[in-house]
Amino acid sequence: MKLVSFLMKLSHETVTIELKNGTVLHGTIAGVDVAMNTHLKAVKMTPARGGNPVSLDAMTIRGNNIRYYILPDSLPLETLLVDETPKAKTKKREAARAASGRGRGRGRGRGRGSERSDRSDRGGERKDPQVIFSAYKQPHPLEHKFILRIQTTPDYSPESALTNAITDLMSELSLLEERFKDDYNVDNAEMSLDDCDSIFSKMNEAVECILQNAKSWSKFTKDVTVYIEKRINFEMDNSKNLLKLAQTIKPNFKESEGLPFQDIYIKMLDQDIKNHKAYFANCSLILGHKFIEPLNDLRNEHEKIRKACKSQWTREYKKFQDSLANVKKARSNYVSKRMELDRAKQALKVVLETGSINQNVDLANVQNQSKSPSSSTLHLLNSEDDNREPKFV
Repeated sequence: MKLVSFLMKLSHETVTIELKNGTVLHGTIAGVDVAMNTHLKAVKMTPARGGNPVSLDAMTIRGNNIRYYILPDSLPLETLLVDETPKAKTKKREAARAASGRGRGRGRGRGRGSERSDRSDRGGERKDPQVIFSAYKQPHPLEHKFILRIQTTPDYSPESALTNAITDLMSELSLLEERFKDDYNVDNAEMSLDDCDSIFSKMNEAVECILQNAKSWSKFTKDVTVYIEKRINFEMDNSKNLLKLAQTIKPNFKESEGLPFQDIYIKMLDQDIKNHKAYFANCSLILGHKFIEPLNDLRNEHEKIRKACKSQWTREYKKFQDSLANVKKARSNYVSKRMELDRAKQALKVVLETGSINQNVDLANVQNQSKSPSSSTLHLLNSEDDNREPKFV
């Protein structure tokens, strides 16, 4: 039985793992893959040089960095060590080895090599029938590079195999993206008003949520207008200062003639003055009817509707609470009247069965006090002593 197959059975078991650098990890195994990369949860890591232990929610350990596992004593090894994988026939294995080679990457990193077969399709070049062997190795886990080896047929270059594999992988990813968009309608995610109403009707506190979103939009719009107004005013002040500087310096540039680049600097000052006028006109449009005023009008109308809706909702909700309290009160009265009716029926039944009444009790004044004929209530009134309950013998 392979060690990896045994470790794959240790899911949800608490183990202790020591790494090659001396670090000790104690946690619960969430899973182990075929490369012996171990995924732990609820991890307590103790550094190699006696540092303070560190608690982590989850951690993944590379398989080639593990020195050994310490398993719990309560682990049923007799059951876990049973090899349940079916063994391949010897003839097929020898035929596969004769058809192509099998190898591993060399160096400090762990490499993977495999014969050309349909059992694994981790890379696109492994699906290519003209690829005989493919393997990789990573010189160091902290270096962002790896060495790839591809062996192909004589009439097919490894560069072409790698290029075709990357192209096929990109095509598969594009197809997967298109299927995802078709299934979940990512491009057409807009909902109609009826869909929104049906969704909100199934939510608790839907009206409060809608009013809160409307208030958030109003606050956001107010912040946007304040920011734009302050920024435009700030930039207009800078433009005014630049205009004042250009108008002050321009006469000094014209005092003498024939100086180097004099015409260029004068044109630059003229351009600054011209830009100021255009910029001032654009800022006036933005602060006026072009942006700020329509946005403020829209926000004021939105706030008016929001406050009206909130006021109406508050009134209706208060009516609902009052109606609910009246329903609870009516239900309580109904229960009490029902209990009185049952007691009166029981007393009448006893009277009719025994045929005799205590002389202190007068069965009289039996009235139907219910508005509905189907729920009449009989009352027994004490004729002599109102504080005493009627007794029947």
